Amino acid sequence: MQKQSIIKYFNHKNFNRPVIAFFALYLVIGLLIHRDYGVTWDESVQREHGKASWDAINDHFDGFFYDKPYFEGEDRKIRSRYGMLFQMVALQLERTFNIRGIREPFLLRHLLGFLLFFTATIFFYKIISQRTRSWKWGLVGALFLILSPRIFAHAFFNPKDAITFSLYLIATYSLLQFVEKRSLKTALIHGFATGILLNARLVGLGIPVLTFGVLFWELIVIRSINKYFPKTKIIGNNLSFNDNPIKSWVMSGVYLVATGFFTFIFWPYLWNNPFGKGVGTLKAFTKYSAWDGQILYWGEYVRSANLPWHYVPSYMLTTIPLVFGPLFFIGLYFILKKVAQSKGWLYQSKEGRTDLVLLAVFIAPLIAVIALNANMYDGWRHTFFIYVGFLGIATLGFYHIWQRRTVKKWIWQVALVLVSLNMVDVTYWMIRYHPLQNAYFNLYAGKNIIYRMEVDYWGQGYRQLYEILAELDPSEKIRVQASSYPGWENFRTLEPELKKRFVYNWEKKSGGYYLTNYRFEEELNNWKNNTSFYKDPVHIVYIRRTPVLGIYCLEDHYD
Repeated sequence: MQKQSIIKYFNHKNFNRPVIAFFALYLVIGLLIHRDYGVTWDESVQREHGKASWDAINDHFDGFFYDKPYFEGEDRKIRSRYGMLFQMVALQLERTFNIRGIREPFLLRHLLGFLLFFTATIFFYKIISQRTRSWKWGLVGALFLILSPRIFAHAFFNPKDAITFSLYLIATYSLLQFVEKRSLKTALIHGFATGILLNARLVGLGIPVLTFGVLFWELIVIRSINKYFPKTKIIGNNLSFNDNPIKSWVMSGVYLVATGFFTFIFWPYLWNNPFGKGVGTLKAFTKYSAWDGQILYWGEYVRSANLPWHYVPSYMLTTIPLVFGPLFFIGLYFILKKVAQSKGWLYQSKEGRTDLVLLAVFIAPLIAVIALNANMYDGWRHTFFIYVGFLGIATLGFYHIWQRRTVKKWIWQVALVLVSLNMVDVTYWMIRYHPLQNAYFNLYAGKNIIYRMEVDYWGQGYRQLYEILAELDPSEKIRVQASSYPGWENFRTLEPELKKRFVYNWEKKSGGYYLTNYRFEEELNNWKNNTSFYKDPVHIVYIRRTPVLGIYCLEDHYD
């Protein structure tokens, strides 16, 4: 019986053979390349936070899981306050499968990050295929997501923002299901998805806020208008549910309780004092200032705590495939056009509700970030999750052009050619410059990007520099140092045979080679002005004429 149910599920019109083949190929590619990416700034510290969370669990069960704790005292208290479900799962897998060494734990996390992103891609496929009632358009949406170079690369090595993105996408799907059918099943699933999302990052609060915003609109606003203005034709009675309002309120309560329950269960820090620590964490989140350093933005260095309002939109539109921006505005145009033409009736159809939810998932957090002047740095990675709504609307913009192909066929033909050419170009780019997809910029960014925007700011490309240097220098022992912390992390996590060829130095006067990702202002200026050893590079990694990584010899400058 169970076997028949599984067969029936995958024989569903949205999961036919082409769809399964598509995702199978995508899965195989991810499994083959997950070892290629370097280690970035936050990966080690996130793993340590996960250990502290496991200590909290182990203490709660009187040392049932292991004898010696990872951390003690204040250090554990500080580290364990973060939601670390992803890291906790990874650590448990380390113990279960006896994964040892320095390199292997990070490779495990790169694999898990990809598998989560792979799962999220399936949910994005389901959102688009259900909205368009076409598995083909669902695949178009999934392909658009996969061919978003920065998001794709971060899915492997970003232990925070990419995890949040994937979970936000899954929670958006569960929200749409809950909007369409208020049942115990959808309430519990949506609560589960929301609880896990909140564990990853508190920006996930946008999902419960949006959920209750939908409820308020349907159960209060619409019913009030229909009750007190029965002759109005602005809003009708065809709501997104066929249940009575009492049942909807009850299921909403179930969702709220489920969200709180799963947030509590997966967040060991809250176990001893859920209300007090929860409020404290929320206050800390609202006052979050993080790093207040200098950021290269359109050729000028600005402080991360005082960014211009256009920082996120600008960074986003210059680091996604070229056609997605215009497609988004086309999709937005058709949404607003339908709202105007329907006099508010757009929300009364399932398709209209999906459009408005996707728009809210993108617009609401973006407005909040701009209005609150949120502390941002390293591009727009902190707001990756808003891409869920953006890309959904962009995909629907392409879909709307296709729908009107019989009226204006030439417009569809032009759009198809432009989108196809851009996707082919992006595919070639991602293969050609693998694994540096995180350094992608489109033509909107202009020339001389290295002087205008930050490129490999997280330093995952250092791994590639070590591999290149090992081929260039046949010496048995190669002295080397790096301009920033990820250079050390990538040295530590090299394959043993490659690592033993290098000796890591901490002072330039020790000679050897200097590796850089041009992250900071001083070294970027030195390179620009050909100062000191920067005037004679051993090797530079270019991406379409943009220098991203460099190797320099120190021997002649510090004798």
